[in-house]
Amino acid sequence: MRYLLLFVLLLFSSLSYSTQQIKDELEMNGSKFDIDEYPLQEHSNYELIVKKVNSRECTGSRRGYQGQWLIQNNKFYLLYLVKNPCMDSEYLNANEILGEEGFLNVATWYTGNVTFRISPVELYRVDGDSGIKYEAVVYTINQGNVTSREIKDIIRSWNDSNKSLKQDK
Repeated sequence: MRYLLLFVLLLFSSLSYSTQQIKDELEMNGSKFDIDEYPLQEHSNYELIVKKVNSRECTGSRRGYQGQWLIQNNKFYLLYLVKNPCMDSEYLNANEILGEEGFLNVATWYTGNVTFRISPVELYRVDGDSGIKYEAVVYTINQGNVTSREIKDIIRSWNDSNKSLKQDK
């Protein structure tokens, strides 16, 4: 009986879906774009920052905040954090949370990519492999400095043999 219950539980859990997470936003030239990355998580004091935000999590934002970013003059900035973006949003000044002075401070802790989609998502299936693909703008950031900008085809595929996510950029 225990095995039957476990089997039924596993069967139903495989059919469940999770809530899509609220993405951080990038502002450029008056436009806003959802980005694929979460750059604040790379900050060396990330745990302290999350405690300062002191936000309740929700299913759409397990982090409890949404980052608002800016690229301007080849620099990458954190503008502010939106506390509890699922419900009553409160805007928090990034410099107060980070303990820095001034209005705009470069996100010097971040080295990596910032990616946003510029084409519709296409589903594909080729030779037993399936996933999604789309065209995106990819900025390469090195310690808060924008070092390159490229347009790339992003492919996120799920290998049918082991159901793991692999990402090719």
